[in-house]
Amino acid sequence: MTDVLQQIAAVRVVAIATGVTAENAEPLADALVAGGLPVLELPLREAGSVKAVAALRDRRDLVLGAGTILTLDQAKAAVDAGATYLVAPGLDMKIVEWAVAANVLFFPGVFTGTEITHAYNAGLRVAKFFPAEPGGGITTIKMLAAPFPGMKFLPTGGITPEVMHRYLESDLIVAVGQGAMVKKEWIIEKRWNDVTETTRRVMEIVKATPKPARP
Repeated sequence: MTDVLQQIAAVRVVAIATGVTAENAEPLADALVAGGLPVLELPLREAGSVKAVAALRDRRDLVLGAGTILTLDQAKAAVDAGATYLVAPGLDMKIVEWAVAANVLFFPGVFTGTEITHAYNAGLRVAKFFPAEPGGGITTIKMLAAPFPGMKFLPTGGITPEVMHRYLESDLIVAVGQGAMVKKEWIIEKRWNDVTETTRRVMEIVKATPKPARP
């Protein structure tokens, strides 16, 4: 679990792609890796999403995760399919407790001090902050994080490449979830060059944003 978190933190961005199937998962992964981003989250929102995760399980050049985890059964199925980390839009303590016991890296969605408290007391030190931009962005994250020593966040939701640096400049941020960079229509239309070029631009922003000094 620690190794996966370190890999994500080193890259600083998580690509979030919907519309992925077992058939187009491989070329999507190729396009992202070619653009310099080896971290991918596949939300379990569509029929066949677990099969898409399974299609990439043997990739050694990719940190593969599953998102939109709503139930414990989904969490278990995603891990069985090859996901090395899980992401949820909300906080379900049954999933948190299972993930902690199973040593699975899990980013539950939090938005309030109460939700962070539950995650923190369960032993988690990183959570997804969602929805990030509509929820006040990095300013809100800083206020919410103040009472929780060592707590870090993976903000997601409405974060465009243009505002991404605001988050990456903070030592509270492990990485930023990027759904805007991989358009669903590009995947459906197999526009892999567009994926690669956008990924390169995103990673240029990351490289241009200095990593904050860790306390």
